[in-house]
Amino acid sequence: MPRPGLVTVAVAAQGGPPVRLGGVELVGRVPSEVYADLHGLARREAVTVRVSRGGDPRATVWGLSLGAGQEWEVMPGGYRQRTDRVLTNALFTAPGLAADPCGAEPVRRWRQDRRPEPDTGAG
Repeated sequence: MPRPGLVTVAVAAQGGPPVRLGGVELVGRVPSEVYADLHGLARREAVTVRVSRGGDPRATVWGLSLGAGQEWEVMPGGYRQRTDRVLTNALFTAPGLAADPCGAEPVRRWRQDRRPEPDTGAG
């Protein structure tokens, strides 16, 4: 029987805590800068960084998958609006799930639970 334990941690681009790996700030930054820094760290540490189907870096030895999400800001009227920036987010997984974290059952279930509510267009 498998032992219970932490399976996955997702860190949001906005509102998530700062997360560093080997001095590289991973979350809430412009993707091209993070990806360049991550590849530099991987070269120094002799770690392989692959690219996911979505084009984002993934380092299975670290259990790390990076992604990107739209930046939002709160406008003076209190509503949220997209900005022109995209920021990095991170998904950390247990070693056994790192090769395909988005295909793992706990992550698939978590993503289904996070589906946004339908937009009625009222505003």
